[in-house]
Amino acid sequence: MLTSLAAAIFVPNTIDFSSDAPAPADAAERLKAELATYRAHAAQVRGNMVALLDREQDRIIGKAQLELDSDVREMPLKPSIVVTNLEPMIANMEASALPGVDRNVHTINRPSFPEAGRTPREWAAQTSMGLRGQAMDDLLAYDEHVRAVEEEYEKEISKGSEALGTASEDADATEASTPLMSFIHTIANGPS
Repeated sequence: MLTSLAAAIFVPNTIDFSSDAPAPADAAERLKAELATYRAHAAQVRGNMVALLDREQDRIIGKAQLELDSDVREMPLKPSIVVTNLEPMIANMEASALPGVDRNVHTINRPSFPEAGRTPREWAAQTSMGLRGQAMDDLLAYDEHVRAVEEEYEKEISKGSEALGTASEDADATEASTPLMSFIHTIANGPS
């Protein structure tokens, strides 16, 4: 049973660490390169999420098919109460409580029998619909997260582009004005 899509973040590495290509010189170009890498990674993660959900769907269908193909058949349900015992039982439940008896009566929740009386086809349909509903929520939440991260990158790129027209010390001050730019500046130039 699929309980988490966390494994979807692990995608093949596409960065060539042995490349001698120089890193982009200014912060805006570095951010653009990072944004392109992030978008490629996000697309791969989303593809992995869909693949995990498809695999879970195949598992559900396979389990239902296995139950249908098995030789074990369910026994027909038999009533557990004989009709002749029904009247005295209801009369006992309707009777008033005995004096001196503890009346600590509380609500008893009905037990959940999600598997009772369902065919494998009904189980597969219900489980698949639940899976698809959860998948839609997860994919929409992931898309929202990706959009938020991309917007942050784009804001930083626009700030970095505006700073290119000023002196280098002004650009350094602008780069250090946000945590992301400060981090990138530290990585690129070393700690000051």
